[in-house]
Amino acid sequence: MALAEALRKVGHEAVAIREAGLQGASDREVFAFAQERNATLITADLDFSNILDYPLGAHGGIIVLRIPDTLPYTVHVDRILQVVESMPDLAGSLMIVELTGERIRRPS
Repeated sequence: MALAEALRKVGHEAVAIREAGLQGASDREVFAFAQERNATLITADLDFSNILDYPLGAHGGIIVLRIPDTLPYTVHVDRILQVVESMPDLAGSLMIVELTGERIRRPS
């Protein structure tokens, strides 16, 4: 919930999976929850980077965080906050966020 709280503090609408009662839910259930809200999904689950399962242009945006689990969680939160500050419209796009950069795949 630390990420959702941090995002709310800077003015974004955010809901953590636990807050939504979806802890332990399938990827499809989590995706459907985000879709119902036309929300950008922020996750460390690499399954969401599969554009065959989650086609570009067919969602509100997906951000996949690729930062080592060995780093403190505050590093993850800080990196997402950094990206969100300058984030372009991600509707339908996939953004991969690493410590030193990010890549965006947009629908054609």
